[in-house]
This record gives sequence, structure tokens and C-alpha cells, in this order.
Amino acid sequence: MTEALNVLREQQQQLDKSFDCEHRGFAILPDWQAVQVSGEDAESFLQNLLTNDVKAAQPDQAQLNGFCQAKGRLLAIFWLVRRADDFVLILPTDQVDFLTQRLNMFKLRSKVVITNLNDLALITLPDAKYCQNFASRVADNAALALVPIEELDTTLEQLQNAGLKQQARHCWLQALLQGGYPMIFAASRERFTAQQVNLDLAGGVSFRKGCYPGQEVVARLHYLGEAKRRLFIGEVQTTDLPAPGADINNEAGDVAGQLVQSCQLDAARSLIQFTLKLTMAEQKLLLPDNIAVNNIRQLSDS
Repeated sequence: MTEALNVLREQQQQLDKSFDCEHRGFAILPDWQAVQVSGEDAESFLQNLLTNDVKAAQPDQAQLNGFCQAKGRLLAIFWLVRRADDFVLILPTDQVDFLTQRLNMFKLRSKVVITNLNDLALITLPDAKYCQNFASRVADNAALALVPIEELDTTLEQLQNAGLKQQARHCWLQALLQGGYPMIFAASRERFTAQQVNLDLAGGVSFRKGCYPGQEVVARLHYLGEAKRRLFIGEVQTTDLPAPGADINNEAGDVAGQLVQSCQLDAARSLIQFTLKLTMAEQKLLLPDNIAVNNIRQLSDS
């Protein structure tokens, strides 16, 4: 790891205390990591395991993907980036060892190599054009760059010359939460189906590809059923939040939904993303300790 990356991470810790998201900038993701899947069978291996159509993945567009267990519950969500000779999966660090181990269980005779990457800096950007050699578009106002350590100094100089400054990570996270992009963490593993967290509506599920673990459950709900839970966002007057997967209740104490992920809005408020029973969408909702959820909005109509 270069001295430049160490400095950037220290700066990131300080910048994360700021809440100025007006100016477009970049951020380092110290709590996210990359997993490499390489080898001549890498594409077919991932195609048979993931919810999205890996064969359709483009190098300039990070593809949202899910990995389910047999009953259709999500084990992981990540951004998949196709490179010239491999694929890279980008996800929260607390999921990396689990995902690597689980993927290795499916290798069998497949000619693939699965590796945790420590030689990349993960950098968020407002647009992939600022780092064309290493960046892939995630959403309209967000991109991810996988910058090799040896290229970091040059890349930082390019970003600075383009007028980008390092900013707080929650600027990037706010864009993803408000855009309806879900995530799974170790604490919420196997808690949600694809439809409950809008993975299908966010472009993370292909209903035209072949089979994968949990595919029958995901497809049956899409073609024959109707989702009873969907993804919402809201605001809470606290920055001390429970772990993903925590229950959200109504005033009577009935479970209405679960927390998916969160980020700070300012020093006193947080933005939360949560899955919610549609029949309880008009009720007053509370986090643990009776923290009211305000400004509730469904992210996309089912």
C-alpha cells in the first residue's frame, strides 16, 4: 500500500465528519473491498450463480448483482465490473471472506481463480469520464474506479486537474440510497428476497437468463405473485443506528419492515433505506428506542 493511499484514508476519516455535498468530488471506500474472479470459465461460472446476466456486462458499466441461497434469500449484493481478463466484485468488507468462501464451494471443476484483491484503491466518482481507464458507471451521478496502487498517484493528479476534490463518503452513499440501490451486509445476510429490497427494480435481476440458486423463487414471485414488501427511504433524528436487518415497528409494536442500510445527512440526522410491508406504508414507523421515521417515500412503485 502506497503512502499516498495511507494519506488519503486518513483524510477520508476527517472528511467524513463534513456534510458538504454540494460540490462534486471523489471519495475513498476503506470499508469496501474487491474480489477477483478470473480464469477461462469465469464468465460461465458467474452466469450460473448470480441474479443478473453476466454475459451482458459491459466494461464501462458496473452491473448490480445478487447472490442467493436456494430459497431465494440474498447472501450478498455487489457491483460486478468486467475487465479485459477477469471480473471484479465490489462489496462491503464484512462480506468479502464469506463471499470468497461461498464462491469457492461452487468451483468444482470450473477453471476459475477467486482472489481477494488488496492491490486496488476503490474510489467513488461523480462520473466515469474522470477516470476512464479504471472507472465504470454505477448510476446517473455515480461511478466506481478500481485504481491499481501503482497508478494511484497519477490518477489523483488527474482528478485534481479535473477540479475534483476529496469529499465525504456519505455524499456517494446518499446518491445510492436515494437512487434505490440496495446492499447486503453480514448482519442482513439471508434476511431479504430480491423483490423485498427492489433488486429487480434497480436492474440487478435478469428474468431472461438461465438458472441460478434461488432462481425459481425469484421468478415465481415476478411472474405469478406480487411483492408484499418493497424498498423505502426515510429520515431519522439520530446517527446512532442499529445494524442492517433490525426491525422497524409501527406504534402498536408490530413488525412493519427491516433496515437495509443507512448514511448520515448531517451531524444529527441519518437517511435510512428499509424494506416495508406495503399494507403498513401509511402507518407511523419507529426504529428501536422509539425513534420516529420521517419523510418516508417509496423508492419505486411495484
